[in-house]
Amino acid sequence: MKKETINLLIAMLIVIGIGIVGSSLYTGQVTKTYINLTCIDSDNGYNLYEKGTCKYNKRSFTDYCSSEKIAERYCSKQGCTFNITSCPIDYTCKNGACISTLDVCQDSDNGFNIYEKGYCRDSTGTKTDRCGQEWMCSAAGSPYCVSKLYKCPEGTSCTQDAVCVPISK
Repeated sequence: MKKETINLLIAMLIVIGIGIVGSSLYTGQVTKTYINLTCIDSDNGYNLYEKGTCKYNKRSFTDYCSSEKIAERYCSKQGCTFNITSCPIDYTCKNGACISTLDVCQDSDNGFNIYEKGYCRDSTGTKTDRCGQEWMCSAAGSPYCVSKLYKCPEGTSCTQDAVCVPISK
């Protein structure tokens, strides 16, 4: 009787072992098999920094952004699972992935604006406008700040706040 019980337990462990197969990374995707159903995740599992698609049981689910959060799809024992979470600090959700905001140029006064003191921030740091030097993004969507030298127009002068204002008479 004990021998039959042991043989039954061994048989059950073999079936479970065959039904659950670990990750396979040779294709650049995470592949997991759960009892004859294969789950494939193109961004290698739980990866907030790359948009991916999870495929399971002839259905596909793609990572997406929703209200500044990311819905990350990945393989689990239940098939494709998802988790909605915020991107880390200095990251924002764009097109199904968390991207660094430091890799994108940010200009507080929206370009060449000598009438408002601003700053430009990129991956190298923050540059603040000064009298005679305006900092801005080099182009729309560019990751870098550039500066442009200028003189305040006639009838204006530069203040301590680095803005051109009309001269009082």
